[in-house]
Amino acid sequence: MNDLLTPIFNNNEFEVTLNYPLWITENPYKLKDEVKRGLLEMVDTYDKLSLAYSGGSDSGFILCCLCDLIEQGKLKKDTIDIFMGVFYTKTFPYSDTCGLQAGLFRAIRFANSLGIDPRLVEIEFDNLNVYNEIKDQQFKWAEIYNSILRKDATYAAALQTYVCSMQDSTVIRGGVLGLTGYLSQGFNNTAGLLVGPEQIKHYHSDCDEVQMFLWDNKIFSCFFSPFSMKKRDIDNAGWALKTETKRIRDPRVEMYNEQNPLSVKKMNKYLGKWMLYLQCYPEMSQIFGKIHTLIRHRANTALGHALATPEYSRPADGYFFDEMNPQLIEKYGHRRATLKLQNGETFSPKSHLTNYKDFF
Repeated sequence: MNDLLTPIFNNNEFEVTLNYPLWITENPYKLKDEVKRGLLEMVDTYDKLSLAYSGGSDSGFILCCLCDLIEQGKLKKDTIDIFMGVFYTKTFPYSDTCGLQAGLFRAIRFANSLGIDPRLVEIEFDNLNVYNEIKDQQFKWAEIYNSILRKDATYAAALQTYVCSMQDSTVIRGGVLGLTGYLSQGFNNTAGLLVGPEQIKHYHSDCDEVQMFLWDNKIFSCFFSPFSMKKRDIDNAGWALKTETKRIRDPRVEMYNEQNPLSVKKMNKYLGKWMLYLQCYPEMSQIFGKIHTLIRHRANTALGHALATPEYSRPADGYFFDEMNPQLIEKYGHRRATLKLQNGETFSPKSHLTNYKDFF
């Protein structure tokens, strides 16, 4: 349990080894059975557990599994604490219409519909002390791994890590090791599965987190579904326009816009796991789509006021809440390792999924 991977880090070497075999899982309902088993094993393993719930599909799925266990009498309602990070400023208090988080109240409504009232962890988004604590934390992890945690290490992602670090428990997080992007390339993908520091950070002794979907090979193998392996990307030629006239509300442009929860890019990347989640729990259609943690222009306005001091300068892209990222990239860069087997071979579905030939 929790030893699916073995990461090795030093200044000159970054390797990640897969310790157990993987396979294609035909039954989509197997995922919720395995995750529920994993949750019970975590309860037996750790003294105190919390679930980092955001209203996204990963944490939403784990929440559904947890509610199943409560309903079945296998867990008490307070066995695993469920919390949400809430980010606000005086200018943008948290609300459905003018807050910093577009999906906040949708997430709360969904949890409430399952009989769960998440504990809200309130963070003053434009507090300069909070900003510096988050920045120090990101530099700490970059120093440990000689790499930023993730290439698109936005302030929103750093905020989520910060909220988790505030808990006095082991925090359950949802993450699929970049597999969603890997399988979005379809069954012809022969490239190695790249693993970044953020995806294996939970193995470090200073990190009080555990990744639900990397708990063991039974859970992880569920994401190699026949649909994920065989699906094709949406053919958007001729209608997915990258327009220079942003004021035009062309539906073709909107479907390409990354801020759109159902953009073509997101559909291509996440549809495989969304299909699994929705088949297991159709009620998750209420939180369907990928919503960014922060509303970009509001967050920029809020943090811009806080950082309007000689110590900080406007980043090249104009977004203050990404101010720390260029500094991290310049000093550390971003390292990723190709997933290897214990014999040193590079993992690939065609060669190493144990039942690959049964489906192809």
